[in-house]
Formats: sequence, structure tokens, C-alpha cells
Amino acid sequence: MSDPADAKVEPTSVRPLRLVIVIQGLSYLIVGLWPLLHFSSFSSVAGPKPDRYQFFATDLLVLAIALSLLMGSLPVRRSDPVGRGPYTLALATPAAFILVELWFLGTLPDIYRVDFAFEFVFLLFLVYFGLKARSKSVGAHIPDRQSWR
Repeated sequence: MSDPADAKVEPTSVRPLRLVIVIQGLSYLIVGLWPLLHFSSFSSVAGPKPDRYQFFATDLLVLAIALSLLMGSLPVRRSDPVGRGPYTLALATPAAFILVELWFLGTLPDIYRVDFAFEFVFLLFLVYFGLKARSKSVGAHIPDRQSWR
């Protein structure tokens, strides 16, 4: 059940902007998923991709941007400690690097293991502090028992 404090009437002038952001997010999502789902058809249209690591790193970052645009286009809730879009981007970016570095494990120079460790630590801290902030902000909107009487 949603918090009544989160209910907010959106000005009519914001709706077209929100629509453009959703369309942009969906287009990035399609462009990002296509090569992951069917690389050969993507390559036949977009041309050869000689550096697969660089290509997939970029592709996963496009997906991270798509997710952050789509999450950021959702109505703002007061119970969100930070905006959904920035938090989604903060989570999806290290996740993208971790995935591509795992995918190409053994073919990359050793320095990428250091980057993997940094990205993993970022992801752990973001999840931990995000959950902690979310639980505090959600709890702040719950009335105490005495106000129920």
C-alpha cells in the first residue's frame, strides 16, 4: 500500500517531459538488449565489432542508462532517500563493469581485477547504504503507536 504522503499531483507541464524520458529509456533498452539477445543480427546491421570487451562494456552501460532513465521517470516519492534514477545508475554502472569483466575473465590484463574489486566494493556499499537509508526514510513516515489512539 502506498504512503499518502507520497501522493503528489503532477503538473500537466511535466507529463510531456516524462513521456520523452520514457521513450528515450525504452529506445536505449531495446538498443542495449538487441546485441545481447542476437549478436549476429546486430552485427550484420551495425557492422563488425572487433573489440568485443569494449563493445559489451559500452552496451551494458547503455542498459544502465536505460534503466536509470526509466526508473527516474517514475513519480518521485518522499520516502525515496535519493532519486530512483541516480540510485539506479549508481547500482547499474558497477554491475555492468562487473558483468563484462566476469564475461571476459582470463582474456583481460590483470589490472581489470583491481577494477573488478573496486566496482564490487562500490556495489556492496551502495546496496548496504541504500537499504539502510530506505529503511530509515520509510520508517520516518510510519506514525508511532500513540498517534493511532
